[in-house]
Amino acid sequence: MRIESSFENERHTMRKITDSLASILVAVMLLAACGSTDEGAGNTDGDNDGDNEAEADGDDSPDGDGADGDTADGDNVIEQPTLIGRVSVNAFAWGGVPSSDANVSIEFYTGLVRMDAFAAFPPELHHVAARGGDCVLYLGNDSACNPPCDWDEYCDAENTCQDAPIRQSAGKVTLTAGDQEVSADPGAAGDYYSDPLSADLIAPDTAFAVEAAGDDFPGFSLQTTGVEPAAFDIDLQSNSITLTDGQDNEVAWEPIENGGLVQMILNSGWHGAPPEATMYCEAPASRGRLVIPQAVVEGFPSTGGIGLEPHMSYIGVARRVRASLPGGEVEFSVGWRYGIYPRHNAEGGIE
Repeated sequence: MRIESSFENERHTMRKITDSLASILVAVMLLAACGSTDEGAGNTDGDNDGDNEAEADGDDSPDGDGADGDTADGDNVIEQPTLIGRVSVNAFAWGGVPSSDANVSIEFYTGLVRMDAFAAFPPELHHVAARGGDCVLYLGNDSACNPPCDWDEYCDAENTCQDAPIRQSAGKVTLTAGDQEVSADPGAAGDYYSDPLSADLIAPDTAFAVEAAGDDFPGFSLQTTGVEPAAFDIDLQSNSITLTDGQDNEVAWEPIENGGLVQMILNSGWHGAPPEATMYCEAPASRGRLVIPQAVVEGFPSTGGIGLEPHMSYIGVARRVRASLPGGEVEFSVGWRYGIYPRHNAEGGIE
């Protein structure tokens, strides 16, 4: 078995085990941030009658809708995706070499969450520390609820315990990619496991479609295509990216003219709690570069690369489409992801 596939299978198994404990860890860490929780995703009849039209937010357009309430008149505001559900198909790579399999991830929740970490967490646990160029930096808030929150709650910015979003069933989920098809039924806790697809299918001429039958979480259907991989100018062989203070930083790649979106997510912190910090960047794949402003770089915590079971960080290229549902949006994305470890103000360590 390839190392990359083994890593993903182990990660999937561990994630299923820790999902039920995520709320406990959130309460123990007593992190919080500004905002409110939207928990209306389950108030539908769960049918799939075509009412939920897919709304492509633009594969080549930065994401301007988030939970922090920041807006810019006529400008795209970079936000880490904040969703009630996501189905993603990704060929993952370590050492710059993609796996032969594309892993399928299926997640639906009772409220808005961010899913680019080891386990999903409420967006209210972080605040925007810096934003500019193609990036935004989130840091965890310090809050202290007294008495401490229960295991299925989290402490918000007002030092008040709130219900943590939990997984939901959307019924049977069927995914097609070209002439291949896989399906998955929900487990008792709303968790899903799907067989992988061939990574060779993630190409611009492959049609992808997903359909959820509907249950507590409403049914929906979305369609997109694959995308070609990107050649990034960072050290993918050693799985690292170095952030340099005192200047804007830039990541470049050969432009991809047939669409898609480049995303980079750098997480800091141990995977058993929400990230201490998250840098989220995105840019159209056709542009060939993304810019990390100096303020975002210098606000990221010091880190020395590989740590003790950290949250995953990656850079990748994907196509995505979304459907608006009661309580938020559900996303379908298909792409390539390259695992990286951020290095910032680190002396020594693994090069």
